[in-house]
Amino acid sequence: MKAPLRATAALFVAVALAAAPAAEGQETGDPTFGFTGSVAHRSAGAWVGAGALDPGDFSYGSTTSLSATLRALGDGARAEASFEASVSTGIIAAVAWAAAGSSDTIVSPDPASEGPPSTLFALRARTLFVKLDLGPATVQAGRQVVNFGSGLAFSPADVFASIDLSGLQIARRGVDAIRVAVPLGDLSSLDLVAAPTASPADGIYALRLRGFALGVDAAATASRDGDAERWSFAADFKTDLVAGLYGEAVVDLAPDADPVFRGMAGADWSIGDFLFAGEYHCNGAAISGGGPLAPEDAFPGPHNLYLATSWSLTDFVSLSASCIADLRYGLGSATLLCSVDAAQNATVNAYIRASNGSPAMRKAALSGDAGVMIEVKF
Repeated sequence: MKAPLRATAALFVAVALAAAPAAEGQETGDPTFGFTGSVAHRSAGAWVGAGALDPGDFSYGSTTSLSATLRALGDGARAEASFEASVSTGIIAAVAWAAAGSSDTIVSPDPASEGPPSTLFALRARTLFVKLDLGPATVQAGRQVVNFGSGLAFSPADVFASIDLSGLQIARRGVDAIRVAVPLGDLSSLDLVAAPTASPADGIYALRLRGFALGVDAAATASRDGDAERWSFAADFKTDLVAGLYGEAVVDLAPDADPVFRGMAGADWSIGDFLFAGEYHCNGAAISGGGPLAPEDAFPGPHNLYLATSWSLTDFVSLSASCIADLRYGLGSATLLCSVDAAQNATVNAYIRASNGSPAMRKAALSGDAGVMIEVKF
């Protein structure tokens, strides 16, 4: 393990141990602390091929991860640090190593080394921020998830939080930003967010106004991506009728280019022990034959679809199925997951997943994997 990774891991463990008494309810001063997390192990077998079942097309891998979140709360101030450290082997290590060059994860060995490693150590800071309550406004600075949109899988209005498909569940990655939130009453607010880069002119800056009226939660966002030289204007809404309905519409304006429209329409609803959700994403950049891609464009085709359902068989067992696909190129994946609450704070997940290539790379390659993950929360 490289020295910076050892130092970071040691520092995180030391802080976690220092916060443990507060998490156990022992007396502390002001501020108060909270410490939560989990340890998970996943073993999986994978197949990649062109239809044949040659022995060389099969592989095995495993990963063990520690996720921990430390929160500190004081009078008018808050801080949060959420880290994930993992050790992976086999095919899981190879996949993580190949993606590390474009992700927010530090890995050892470095992705620039020749050939995937047999064992990989990875460290990710999911959140790491401070928040101050200044009376008429709150200021939050550091790594945080700035989720502007209403979509789960597709959110063109989300100019900061990119999609993370590396796990069994869809998640959003954090971004290093400064966020100022100003309440405009009980049902409305104004957000100003800045995510500057080494060259501030190349950063992303946004202003968002949201409000709630007549049962509809709606918002309007104006943003500037300096690196892409693009202005974007977005509107999104969410309401609950018989089913939950939500949608987003975005117009991108760039020099010497026609306006580009991107949109998303989604719904979620429940029937007894069943939950359903579906989203359609229209990417005008692909329809018009080009244009800058937005952070959510892990699916850059013109027409994309996400469907999901879950069924609670008992209080301890649930089944879920989901698929996400680029409809034009026929790329995507489908996952079937069974989750069992095996003991208090312990969950066993068994899954099987079939994939046809990478929509982001627009390359077709049949593959599949199946495995079991055991997670213990604390």
